[in-house]
Amino acid sequence: MSHRHQSPLFLLLSVLVAPGCAFQVLRAAPALPRAAALLSASKPALPAVTKAYTLSGLATGAAWTACSCVALSSHPNAAIDAVCGLRHNLLTIAQAYALPLPLIWAVASALRSAAAAGWDRLSSATYRRLNLALFTSSAWLCAAAVCMPAFAYGYDMYPAALKAAAGA
Repeated sequence: MSHRHQSPLFLLLSVLVAPGCAFQVLRAAPALPRAAALLSASKPALPAVTKAYTLSGLATGAAWTACSCVALSSHPNAAIDAVCGLRHNLLTIAQAYALPLPLIWAVASALRSAAAAGWDRLSSATYRRLNLALFTSSAWLCAAAVCMPAFAYGYDMYPAALKAAAGA
């Protein structure tokens, strides 16, 4: 059988057309050379890097949660805060958690699983981009926490301790 007939499309068509023959084709198909090379060349897991990604994801998520809760729990303008009330503040906080927290979790867990697979996977282009995304989001959070008046129309609502913790 030529290499052309062992493509995934051919295998799918053979299952749909002749299910009995497809089993023989699947059994006779040799393993893909690239997959075998990747499996044999895998490096050992990196437990220290895995822990670092776990801590980084937890720290970024905790910093985002604390900053959002402090910044959005009340409006700096007392008149607007009196009109909007607690319900508006809770919905605003929930909206601030809805996208960033699952995104932080997804990136950190993907990097953690790549580190568990070894340097080969972690050095691929996909995981280099995810590292860049984690760094960029952490740097943006640090800048937003430390330089809050620039991001919040001049309001400075974070205590110094929260700025120091979120900026670390």
